[in-house]
Amino acid sequence: MKPVHLQFFKYLAVGALNSAIGLFCIFGCMKLGLNDVLSNAIGYIVGFFISYSANSRWTFNQRKTSASTFVRFLSVICVAYACNIVILLAAKHIAHFDRWISQILGVITYTLVGFAGARFFSFRAKNTTTSST
Repeated sequence: MKPVHLQFFKYLAVGALNSAIGLFCIFGCMKLGLNDVLSNAIGYIVGFFISYSANSRWTFNQRKTSASTFVRFLSVICVAYACNIVILLAAKHIAHFDRWISQILGVITYTLVGFAGARFFSFRAKNTTTSST
């Protein structure tokens, strides 16, 4: 298996855990009467710390993390989160999907944007070499 494929599957595994915990927080907040966006924000804040810790160490094998790595990952997550909110609100208010389904569509968007950003920006290899095999 190529390293990028292994990273992708690890990212998906972390994402599955992160999504399950995040959705649990989101849905719990919604059940407590919080609005959709606030519920979503709380779930994603919890998920951010899980994701950073697991992805930096396990998925992308970062032995040491730095403030700049943290800031890059935070930037990626902010972009992914903004995409998530756009999809959440568009699905709910324009497409008139159920609010629960709209949250799930946002999670999918967040995951795809997050992997691309983490792989190519946050945790990119410092020394990349390419082989011609």
